[in-house]
Amino acid sequence: ESKDYSQALGVQALFALANFGDERSIQGLIDVSTLIEFDFEASYREMARGFLKELSAKAIPILIDIIKDDTRVAQHNSAARLLGEFGVNGVRALVDVAKLDKENETKYANRVESLLFQLVAEHAITALIDTYRAMAPDDPGRKRVLTKILAQRPKDAISLFKEVAADAKVGEIERAMAVDAYAEAAGKDSFEDLKAWSSDIAAPVRRAATRNLGREFIPLTKSEEVLKGKLADEDSETRQVALTGLQRSDKKELLPLFTKLLKEDKAESVRRAAVAALEQFNISAKLEGEGVYEPVK
Repeated sequence: ESKDYSQALGVQALFALANFGDERSIQGLIDVSTLIEFDFEASYREMARGFLKELSAKAIPILIDIIKDDTRVAQHNSAARLLGEFGVNGVRALVDVAKLDKENETKYANRVESLLFQLVAEHAITALIDTYRAMAPDDPGRKRVLTKILAQRPKDAISLFKEVAADAKVGEIERAMAVDAYAEAAGKDSFEDLKAWSSDIAAPVRRAATRNLGREFIPLTKSEEVLKGKLADEDSETRQVALTGLQRSDKKELLPLFTKLLKEDKAESVRRAAVAALEQFNISAKLEGEGVYEPVK
């Protein structure tokens, strides 16, 4: 009866077989968990996944075969989510599918990157974080895992974001993304770390730190001096975001900082940002155009 698990009696027989720990039930349990015929059988799927967790070592290779199979696209998402439930071993197996690509091919890499976004449950996020930490720095799959985590920005990953932002071995773009994610999660408590990262050797990291120092959740009473210092940063985009951060100040004595960059900065983008910042600063500091009109003119 377990061979006909598309019928109710077959499902019960399948689960009975699984209850004995019989490995012959694995394929059936995977089918119940991934085939579209069972999309509306939530209770069956929940039971099947429960049994498969106990048989995950044998189930993982079967799920990977499904993901590799171009004719079973309808099962790919469900198979990926199931792998996420199997912890580090399941996630690692999914990520390693990308290694099947031959030179100049990206079919499997693209598939893996897409399927990683199916891992959204709390336990799957934990598995992703643990997988990232367990992978070697030079493993290409590590970047894929990190990109997924950074894109979703789960609050459970706040400690990872801080680690990545400070890790010089990680790409500067990913580090900058980690700075943004960390600031978003930590809020005002991120000030000291942002202050340190605003002096980083990598321009994207300095830029991200400076941008977040200028956000509403960091009081200007704490960030003003750092932002003023970043107006002289060698990176023009960092100077721009420093201007944007300072524009919410109500201190009239800051006006010369804006007008100086408007008049003297060599980067057109910074001068343009200074005009926009002056417009907002004029309102914030209640200048009513005094000292603003002439330099803008």
